Amino acid sequence: MDNFHSRVASFFSKYDFNIAGQQIDVSVRALSEDLQLGLKGGNEGAPEMIPTWITPAMEAPKNKRVIVIDAGGTNFRSFLVEFDMEGKAKICKSAKSLMPALDREYGREEFFDKIAEYLEYLRDEAEQINFSFSYAVKITPNIDGEVIRFSKEIKAKKVLGSLLGDSLMCALAKRGWSRVKRVCVLNDTTAALLSGCLPALSVQHKEYSSYVGVILGTGFNIAYIENHSIPKLGDKAKLPQVIVSEIGKSDKVAVSKFDKALYNETSDGDVCKLEKMCSGAYLGKLISIVIRAACRNRLFSDSFCEAFDNADYNFPEINNFLCHVNLEQNSLASVIKSSKGSDTDIDVLRRLADTVLKRTARIVASSLASVCIKSGKGKESGKPICIIAEGTTFDKGFGLKDEISKLLYEYLTVKMGIYFEIKQLENCVALGAAVCG
Repeated sequence: MDNFHSRVASFFSKYDFNIAGQQIDVSVRALSEDLQLGLKGGNEGAPEMIPTWITPAMEAPKNKRVIVIDAGGTNFRSFLVEFDMEGKAKICKSAKSLMPALDREYGREEFFDKIAEYLEYLRDEAEQINFSFSYAVKITPNIDGEVIRFSKEIKAKKVLGSLLGDSLMCALAKRGWSRVKRVCVLNDTTAALLSGCLPALSVQHKEYSSYVGVILGTGFNIAYIENHSIPKLGDKAKLPQVIVSEIGKSDKVAVSKFDKALYNETSDGDVCKLEKMCSGAYLGKLISIVIRAACRNRLFSDSFCEAFDNADYNFPEINNFLCHVNLEQNSLASVIKSSKGSDTDIDVLRRLADTVLKRTARIVASSLASVCIKSGKGKESGKPICIIAEGTTFDKGFGLKDEISKLLYEYLTVKMGIYFEIKQLENCVALGAAVCG
């Protein structure tokens, strides 16, 4: 090992960050046990494994209009989706705003009133609103959702425990809405999953044995179809049923000193440890922590260390630098240029960021493998599991999509004999959410 690689490896080792990474089979076993604990219930440390009470429909609605909300990690999107007589969907209207409570603490009434304000342009355009919510919610048998937990730096503690559908209906009524009769709540991963189930929405007509929805964007979560049992529901469980794993809550993957430092920079500390290791909301902070530590350990030249001693970049800035995108508007690239660092400095910086992202790929691949195995499907090459993947971190993260696919193939297909295909569908959350209810 040359001096360059040796120094970087020693640096990561000092901070308990395993460059080679935890073996995927070890991670999958640990995560699978965690998922089973979540299905049993009563274990606060396990992922919630939230039942949705939704059995995937194989037929789209016909001659129907639905208002769809996509409350994501950063953006709040809304749509008017129309299904024709053949069940083909089209988006008639849409709008995008910032997610409420990103900038400051919101009260309960203020939170829902802001959502109602965002929807005003769609007043009484449909009788049903389908609310895709990318945070932890307990879904009720009538498909409302009780807010369990916010992540991704959303600040709205007084909203916890609220029923999303009921609360939104009240906020809309105050604004004079009269036509909406029902609000159905689902997770964005459920919506992604449902988009793949419908031939009218799918990119190709093919028989799949099961479906998985994964969102890797500002946050990270996975939904899958449980075919066997949901012990915590007892006799009430209907099968098959979509389960939202909330796998980002798991703490079964080894953490480094960098991760522990990150907890001190986030509003909810060490909650959702796994999500903080791989989602866009946190990767920028995490890589910045690594860069600052590298400066303290003199991995760079003196001028470079001085320039980056207080590094604090978001993930899009770091990712665009790695991908050589829009460098003329990139603050990270500007600092590199002004610091007059050497090619070695730049190589070390890229190696640090790439090492963190390689770990992200291993965590995501391990998580996907665990839910695919849990589904019990994909054992025939002609009937693979269809994984619908969504999110800017998955789609645009430096090397992530290819690395996740490679690791998943090597473990799931080559080693375990489970077949899968990863698909990306345009507007999958909006169109998938529209079919709920």
